[in-house]
Amino acid sequence: MTGTINNEGTIENVTFIGAELTGGTLSGNIINASQVSGIIKDVYLIAGTVLQSGKVAGTITGDPTDKPVITGVTIMPGTILTNVHLSPTVTISENVVLGEGVTIATEPYTPADFGLDDEDIASLTSEWFSEIEPEALATFNSKHVSSVPAEAFSSISTKQMSQIRGLEGLTKEQFAQIPIKSFHGLTSENMGDLPVEVIQEFTPEHIEILNEPEFEAMESEDISKLFVNLDFADINLITHLVPKDWKLNVTTGELTAPFGS
Repeated sequence: MTGTINNEGTIENVTFIGAELTGGTLSGNIINASQVSGIIKDVYLIAGTVLQSGKVAGTITGDPTDKPVITGVTIMPGTILTNVHLSPTVTISENVVLGEGVTIATEPYTPADFGLDDEDIASLTSEWFSEIEPEALATFNSKHVSSVPAEAFSSISTKQMSQIRGLEGLTKEQFAQIPIKSFHGLTSENMGDLPVEVIQEFTPEHIEILNEPEFEAMESEDISKLFVNLDFADINLITHLVPKDWKLNVTTGELTAPFGS
């Protein structure tokens, strides 16, 4: 949806790329992806609506029975908010009025703080997954990850991969859908969480794309876990990942951690 829109009805599940969307009711998943600093203003959000990204202004009112979630949004000066839930990625400008029923996410954050409930996660599509904020994926646990439809992972980005948690729940079917380039996003914080059955599915292309400094920064037990479970006949494929002070016998495949690690 583009242009300057004066809404007098209900707009549902739309990506807005225009200059201004004013008035009316919004429902479902509303994404402000405008590249011209487009603003959504003076709208009513029905129960369960998620308003993501971009800027909002004017009067934004939500249904108190199931507060809409505002996430990844910049709330412009002078905006008046009522009955909405603000995620951790919201930027609140000066002179914003937090009216009745406004709640702000507090740690520990959950997917619900970003507008994702268990049913949403279990019904994600690749298009929807691509729009999820990386910060939201950082709130996932293994049950969340395992419930994501495998095909949804086909759109995961490198940045999303760097933040996602709960990879203990990743299945071989989900792994097969992930673009190889996205594995470069794995970090020392989540790489070691991959289950053994997934590590055994790695190909030389997966190994080549891994971020070496992040690999080397992992805990010793995680490094050992990956090396032990990689299924390669040619040990030379992984020698470039051996951290400093570790020793790899390329003949036997024996890996020795530094003393005290």
